Amino acid sequence: MQFSGHDGAALPVSQMTNAGIGGVQLYMQTNGYLQTAQAWANVSNNITALKAAGMQVWMTDENGYPSGMAGGRVVEANPAHESRCLIQVSTNGTNATLISMSLPAGAEKFVHAYVYPVSGGQPVLGSAQTLTVQTNLVTGTAMSGSWTVRAFALRVNNQSNQATSTASGFGHNGTYPNLLDTAAADSFVTLTHEQYAQRFGSLQGKIDAFYANEPNLMTLWWSVNPKARPDGVSFLPWSTNLPARFQQDHGYSLLPWLPALYEGTDVTSKRVRRHFYKTVGNMLSENFSQRIGNWANSQVIRAAGHPLQEEDLYYHVIHSGDLFRFVEPLQIPACDLPMPDRGADWNYWMPKFLSSIGQFKNRTTVAGLLDPLIYRTIGQLTPLPDHFRRIVNMAVFSGVNQFQTYLYWDQYPAALYRGMNEYVGRLSQILRGAQNAATIGIYYPIETFQANFRPVPEFWGEPIVPWHDMRTWMNDLNDTAMYLARAGMDFNWLHGDWIRDATLEGGRLVIGSHRYSAIVLPRIQVLPLAVATKLEQFEQAGGKIVLVGSRPTMGDADRK
Repeated sequence: MQFSGHDGAALPVSQMTNAGIGGVQLYMQTNGYLQTAQAWANVSNNITALKAAGMQVWMTDENGYPSGMAGGRVVEANPAHESRCLIQVSTNGTNATLISMSLPAGAEKFVHAYVYPVSGGQPVLGSAQTLTVQTNLVTGTAMSGSWTVRAFALRVNNQSNQATSTASGFGHNGTYPNLLDTAAADSFVTLTHEQYAQRFGSLQGKIDAFYANEPNLMTLWWSVNPKARPDGVSFLPWSTNLPARFQQDHGYSLLPWLPALYEGTDVTSKRVRRHFYKTVGNMLSENFSQRIGNWANSQVIRAAGHPLQEEDLYYHVIHSGDLFRFVEPLQIPACDLPMPDRGADWNYWMPKFLSSIGQFKNRTTVAGLLDPLIYRTIGQLTPLPDHFRRIVNMAVFSGVNQFQTYLYWDQYPAALYRGMNEYVGRLSQILRGAQNAATIGIYYPIETFQANFRPVPEFWGEPIVPWHDMRTWMNDLNDTAMYLARAGMDFNWLHGDWIRDATLEGGRLVIGSHRYSAIVLPRIQVLPLAVATKLEQFEQAGGKIVLVGSRPTMGDADRK
């Protein structure tokens, strides 16, 4: 699958087929995106030509990336849909005095505020007293002794995020919607996907799949100059209905425990964070990927999705709450495949996250974007064939069976590029719809990373102190996967919910079409009781449990 350009030009289909290209990931032109008759006509003409040549067509659902904006039109249509993040503002004092706190510069409005007694230098979150909240002011009376105020405000997230970083390159306005807002996510589908159906009629036989590129919760600082948000505040994903959904999911109010989302290493704070990101993950999956997956099913086509920064679990938390939950509803799990410098350190097994979801959901296709620019000292858009095959081999080894790229195909001799494509085609055809024979499962420890994730104002690539432990644990996960691979032992990553719902047959843990004889628990700190119970039953039935690095030390029980 070859990327098209962003100019709407008629594709050289004959030359592409001569070069062995089997399909196109098609972009609508940047100029007039979704709005001009010419832009729609160019897409229609290219689809017709590609299908006449027997090629696949994957339609990209965004003007560049990240998906979810409709080229900025979601927020243009309703500014209330723009991403708004939660920030924490604090002040400290002693004695029963009057409290008055003004809205900080850049914030939109206060939404919640509490005063807490202080013990051992930390707020006692279980003893919160509610303060009066107005749009621009928090007031109330403090308790006697030492106290601290934690006020929470909304701030429009329109500075140095991933969406603003791509604005100039693709000619959109950089405004990104809040994907936790059901109406905002619905607007994206209405403005984008539904427009194709309305203009082209039945999409079956015209578009094979819609491709979502890096939709996310949009909370990280995305600049190296400066290397941190200038006012030092940290952003968290938020929506008006999130507190009610949290209460429904976990049986207690999140609001007096909001400080635990930003601070605290005690068990209670970690459990609140675990619950928060579980709810966030469920909401995002329902609003975005489930909505698009259902829409694709109604059109008898497929939805593909590539999450942002799939390589590390702390990014799974802050970008999607729970990456597995986000990807499960999509018919084609997808990922980026960096083409790093030869000899560079890179976790080549990373696509296993996506292919494991594909195995569990019985998906026939797992896609990977061969990306010659990221994780390289110097980008190389015409890599040598042996380098190309090396990356393809490692991806196939990890379960990828469909490839896309934006290599400069027309700068290769046609016969050479055709040979590269035929190599990919043979491997993909062999593996299309195949099930691996893995009997080893590695636990996907998202609960541990959710419980330990604390937001920071720094650029995500910096050596962030609060993330040090998580980055160490991620190294252990990488090593576990690498050692199994080097020993010739195939595996799948297993979500805790899959284990919880598994059955036991003959000493094997049956999950989907797989029967597991051993489960590896790498660096697990948080293990839900229902999962621990099923694993105990598995071990008693003769299954093997292998602990790597540590034992679980806490559960995640709700306070119902």
